[in-house]
Amino acid sequence: EALRLKPDNPKPHNSLGLFYARQGKTDEAVAHFSQALRMKPDYANPHNNLGALLARQGKLDEAIAHFSEALRILPDYAKAHNNLGEALFRQGKIDEAMAHLYLALQIEPEYADPHMNLGTLLAGHGKLDEATAHFSEALQIEPNSVEAHNNMGMILARQGKFEDAVAHFSQAILIEPDSVKVRRNLERVLQQANKSASESSQTSRP
Repeated sequence: EALRLKPDNPKPHNSLGLFYARQGKTDEAVAHFSQALRMKPDYANPHNNLGALLARQGKLDEAIAHFSEALRILPDYAKAHNNLGEALFRQGKIDEAMAHLYLALQIEPEYADPHMNLGTLLAGHGKLDEATAHFSEALQIEPNSVEAHNNMGMILARQGKFEDAVAHFSQAILIEPDSVKVRRNLERVLQQANKSASESSQTSRP
């Protein structure tokens, strides 16, 4: 209806692109984002949204070009900074990635996604305490984030804090009972905890 009433307005195309993206209809989503940009090349939102779809398809160079263009148009666009940071991280450009993720938080402190991405990045580099701090912040913002609970559980398990890890995996399962990944992680950490307890019991015997 909006397209019929205002055929020259790019905003309905961006909205339809988001609708189709949520439905998993990627081709239709790309078509509408692209049409919005043909109508208004300096429209930041469809650049970011199209970039997100391209990143999901593994087309990181194209995605980065769209995120960068969104930020040229709108430098304080927190979502584009986060998405660009995530794409750069996937390319192994760690320093650039971190710069954009921290900028996203500077612009929008109550934004969970950059905390999640920073936590993942830092955990991958062995900085577990810093990673834990970011996942904790993400959970303060989004207490029902299955991904954040799962990631916290994995880090705590790496630190040997099995009881705390089990608590986070259990909470994630309460939120999303069908998550096979979390259930596997919970089973693995329970096995590790039992093995650790058994070894501790054996070493403590006279």
